[in-house]
Amino acid sequence: MSSHTASDGGPGGVAEAGDLGVRDAVPSTTSHPGPGSVRLPRGIALEVIGHARAETPLEACGLIPGTAAAAAGGRPLRYVPCRNLAASRTRFEVHPEDYLGVVTALDATRGEIWGIVHSHPATPAVPSGLDVTMAAHPDALYLVVSLAGPEPDLRAWRIVRGVRHEVAVEIA
Repeated sequence: MSSHTASDGGPGGVAEAGDLGVRDAVPSTTSHPGPGSVRLPRGIALEVIGHARAETPLEACGLIPGTAAAAAGGRPLRYVPCRNLAASRTRFEVHPEDYLGVVTALDATRGEIWGIVHSHPATPAVPSGLDVTMAAHPDALYLVVSLAGPEPDLRAWRIVRGVRHEVAVEIA
């Protein structure tokens, strides 16, 4: 399993998503909204990767409840695999019943969605233009696991106002 730091120069995706108005953060013009890095428990990372592998060739998706949103410094608590309503190789939509179940449980514990997870079975772990356009939780992390290479690649992003900002992931 590989992970990237926010500054390692991984795939950018501007050309892939340019027609949808998606931009990657450019340090001189867009400040990173933070956090710059997060810690993801190894057990959660392994569950995410296992779910992605089980759903291949379709995109897998799920939610990571947390003590608070990632943007507020929350900690991830667990991974909740969800059904992909789109049942697609190239896009995901968390099933509304699965989403409602997680949000209802979070209301009772005063937690928040820390992360939104999906897989890219055959493309890099970079949010696509559609992923960025559909992003509705600016305080959560968007974790993307790619199965395109010999090893799974798990990366995290904040998507704020149509700009994706990579967040370094430490698997601990």
